[in-house]
Amino acid sequence: MNAPLRLLPLLALAGVLTLSGCGKKDHGATETAESGHAHDHDHDHEHDDDAAARFEEGHGLTLASETVAAIGLTTTPVERRALSATTNVTATVFEAGSDAKASTLVPVAVADAFASDPRVLAIRRDTLNALGQVELIVSVPGHAVAGATLELTLRAPPRDTLCVPSGAVLRTATGVFVYVQRGEHWSRTAVTTGANADGFTAITAGLSAGDTIATSAVEHLWLTELRLTKGGGHSH
Repeated sequence: MNAPLRLLPLLALAGVLTLSGCGKKDHGATETAESGHAHDHDHDHEHDDDAAARFEEGHGLTLASETVAAIGLTTTPVERRALSATTNVTATVFEAGSDAKASTLVPVAVADAFASDPRVLAIRRDTLNALGQVELIVSVPGHAVAGATLELTLRAPPRDTLCVPSGAVLRTATGVFVYVQRGEHWSRTAVTTGANADGFTAITAGLSAGDTIATSAVEHLWLTELRLTKGGGHSH
């Protein structure tokens, strides 16, 4: 009877060791499951990024409808409108009085474009060879003092031209662009701009009438494109 009784503590100890081993195994399995879950979560996050915005070389960006709504992207067709260009000049008064006169040097193209402004009294081209610019003689409102320097805004006659809202124009170190919608893609398109007036910018090259362009969130589109092409994001 004494021998079997001595076996009982040993059997109990074996049971404890067995249970402890099972506990460690379960803990390891839990860690593996948690690790797997974290990996799946990261993988799903990458797919979410892909779904929100993608870039395809030669075509441009594609955006999920949720992304379009989130960034407040708006569009408009490119159209022709009568745009009255303006330019600011700094003129120095040389004849005082109620009918004062001032002069300023400007490029030939500016002088010709704004020659019809009522305040332009004369264009003197004798300075062209020496200075590469011509002298505009302009009338100054009010009682200006001789020697005073004034900022004046000249306006050209309205001219029918292709225009876009000025907020649609993206100016970067590599050029001037507009995002054009082509099917499901947003294509960053190089443009040449002209005069600015009344919240619109004239487009002299790069777009056609009827093109649909982004009129807001253009910087967001640009940063998204940079992320997908330069910053390690996914591109397709």
